[in-house]
Amino acid sequence: MRRGRPFPRSPGPAGAHGRGAGPLAAASALGALAPGIGVLVAARVLQGMAGAAVLAASLGSIGHAFPAGAPRTRATGVWAAAVGGGIALGPLAAAGFAAALGWRSSYWLEAAAAAALLSAAWSMSESRAATKRPIDPPGVAALGAGMACLTAGLVQGRTDWSGPATITLLAAGALLLAAFARIELRRRNPMLELSLFGTPPSSHRSPAPCSPASRSSA
Repeated sequence: MRRGRPFPRSPGPAGAHGRGAGPLAAASALGALAPGIGVLVAARVLQGMAGAAVLAASLGSIGHAFPAGAPRTRATGVWAAAVGGGIALGPLAAAGFAAALGWRSSYWLEAAAAAALLSAAWSMSESRAATKRPIDPPGVAALGAGMACLTAGLVQGRTDWSGPATITLLAAGALLLAAFARIELRRRNPMLELSLFGTPPSSHRSPAPCSPASRSSA
C-alpha cells in the first residue's frame, strides 16, 4: 500500500486516475478553446481516450476499496447506475448548457471536473499487483483497430448505411473484433480474460462502459 506516490510510478487505480484526469482536463479545455471543427474533433478523440482511462480506473478503485462479496457487488451496482445515468442525462445537460451559456460551457465544466478529480487522485491509496502482467500487443492492436473501424462505420452509416465505405468499415470492425477474441483465447496472459464473462458477477454487470460517448455538445 502506498499513498501520495508520483503518478508515473503508480500503476494502480490512483495512478490511472491521475494519468486519465490530467489529459481529460487538457482535452476538455482544448475543446472549449477550439477555433475550428478540426481541433474540436481532435479534442473529442483525446477526451474519449482519457475518459476511458478514468472509467477503467474508477472500477478498479472499487475492487481495491471494497472487499469481495456483497459490499463490492453493491458498490459496483452504484457505479453502473452512475455510468448509466451519465449516458442518459449527459446529452440533456450538455444541450441545456449550450442553450444557456453557449456550447463551449460544457467543455469548461468538464475541464473543471477533471481538474478536481486530478487533485483528489493525489490523496487516493494506491495498490500494486502481486505479479506484473506483460503487455498484450496483438490484443491491443486488434481491439483498437476493430473498435476504430466499428465506430467509423457507425458514424459513416448516419449518412449512408448501404454505402461501400460503411459496409467495409463495419465488416472490418467485426472481423478484427473476432480476431481479438481468438487472440485472447490463445494467449497465456491476455489483456482481457474472456472466460470471466461466463461467471455470474461479470455477466450481470452493466454494459454501459461499452456504450458510445455519453454526450454531444457541438
